[in-house]
Amino acid sequence: MPTATTLSGFTLSNVGPLTTTFTAPASCLTDYVVLGVATVPTAIEWYVTCGYLPPTDCSPDGAVVQSIVKDGEHDPEAGRTLLYNSPGIQCPAGWETVGQAAKHTSGGTTSTSTSGAFNVSDILPSRTAEIFNIPGAALLVEALEVGETAALCCPLSFTALGGANCYSTRPASVYTPTYGCLPIFAEEVDSIAYGTYTIAGETVEGGLIEITVTGSQSVTTTTTSIAASDASSYVGVNLVGMVTLVWQSTDVKATATQTGATQTGTGTSTSTKSAAVRSSIRDYHETTLGVVAVGCIALVLGSLFVL
Repeated sequence: MPTATTLSGFTLSNVGPLTTTFTAPASCLTDYVVLGVATVPTAIEWYVTCGYLPPTDCSPDGAVVQSIVKDGEHDPEAGRTLLYNSPGIQCPAGWETVGQAAKHTSGGTTSTSTSGAFNVSDILPSRTAEIFNIPGAALLVEALEVGETAALCCPLSFTALGGANCYSTRPASVYTPTYGCLPIFAEEVDSIAYGTYTIAGETVEGGLIEITVTGSQSVTTTTTSIAASDASSYVGVNLVGMVTLVWQSTDVKATATQTGATQTGTGTSTSTKSAAVRSSIRDYHETTLGVVAVGCIALVLGSLFVL
């Protein structure tokens, strides 16, 4: 597992092994709903449920996730935690691998290979003036030790979002937006540092969001009623946090010996193959309301954070 416990202001925490198939209730995929712009569903404008706490049976480390989310209701730093399972070689039942990264060495040179949701260039700012937080996927890649592999998993039929979340949209025929809410920290809790940064080998120019306060902060909640004539401007979006595993080849072999299974480590989730880590880092997405929290650990952190 990665030896780093802190990185770029985030805490990295191994919540234990995940070597068997975890199965969550089907309701976990639709428990948490936000409202996105109809033409750009990932541009999140409103929550539907403020104060939401993810049920403990919705993830392999559900009790830990719920505790951090609860703390994050009032503490902007609480969600700056990356939880991962190591050794971990199993995506949950009904999930698939959406990204994989590995760190290896050859001839004395260390290099990293990435695919899918680990391609952080797809989620880093493309405009100089854009504000951003360091993507969780980039932190995980940086934290990997030589010989380790990590994978990000999403439920089948969901799409990776920002290297930390998975989403699917709700058809207008079955869901009509009528209400929205938005918890907001009453005081400024962050600042933006514009500059040039190197993140996972990529050079980025933009405004890096930095937390400037610690401890409990007061929160206010804004609500809105959505008129029937405006409902078509929004789309219901189901959000779940990605699951990611970190493992070495010896972990895969050891589990194969214990279970009598043949494991290939190819990163698929249809048998005993893949990897998953609970990604609880926030990626920031700029919307017309500012930056909105949509991540697993940042489910209730107000309009400032997205994991």
